[in-house]
Amino acid sequence: MRRLVLVVFSVMLSGVCFGQDGNFGIKFSGFVKNDFFFDSRQTVAAREGHFLLWPAAENLDANGEDINAQPNFNFLAIQSRLSGTISGSDAFGAKTSGVLEGAFFGQSNSDVNGFRLRHAYGKLNWENTELLFGQTWNPMFIAGCFPGVVSFNTGAPFQPFARNPQLKITQSLGDLKVAITAYSQRDFACAGGAELLRNSYIPAFHAGASWSKKGDLEILTGIGASYQILVPRLQTDNFYVANEHVAGYNTEVYFKAKGSKLTFKVEGTYGQNTFDVTGISSFAVVGMDVIDDHREYT
Repeated sequence: MRRLVLVVFSVMLSGVCFGQDGNFGIKFSGFVKNDFFFDSRQTVAAREGHFLLWPAAENLDANGEDINAQPNFNFLAIQSRLSGTISGSDAFGAKTSGVLEGAFFGQSNSDVNGFRLRHAYGKLNWENTELLFGQTWNPMFIAGCFPGVVSFNTGAPFQPFARNPQLKITQSLGDLKVAITAYSQRDFACAGGAELLRNSYIPAFHAGASWSKKGDLEILTGIGASYQILVPRLQTDNFYVANEHVAGYNTEVYFKAKGSKLTFKVEGTYGQNTFDVTGISSFAVVGMDVIDDHREYT
């Protein structure tokens, strides 16, 4: 077995022992959040109805009555959060910083109320370049331009929503920023699990550009695209090697204008196989060799 391991040491943590300029530290914050909600029917949702996706479809019994018409409620405090903002000594001519954040949302429906890692990343900032390494928002989730909705779901399943381990480099060119991201999957994974991306031995990639302008009228606009390859299985049902893959790409464009009394946002997305960003799509078998069980996917 051959394994290539790339280790990135956080210079922020090394400052505990070696920082001499006194810049190292961590500032803790957080909040206690309680949600009380009532739904007039059953829903398709995560975490006991907390992360709402859509109302459940009709499910008629033998008498023609809708089983999913039953209302339901819940009280939850699982979004209570703990955060740590880390500052560190300069390294490689760059400012260093980091974020560590978790909540009690759980990693899956069966783990609701369990502690879950949200963000854990370090950054190196030069004058016009930023290198981020760790887990944070998927690059298709634009923190400066997502729907402001009452529900916690921030517009999912239409708004791409996920957090991913990643390596991201951003170059500033005045008001224009260009970024390239390589990322994997963890809590937010494709149908079949994160190993489908890992077994492709190529991370998912995203490239994006954004332009922003401050002033009495703040403007943010941008475009981005991502691409990933999945290997659904390693062997056929007849125990032959299977390495067929399925690829998919996502694109987005967005615009926000914010004045003193009004904020306008618009976003459009197109996605293939968006299950890993809480979207309504996945992959399927479109062809099969009946002799050796090799399959074609779309």
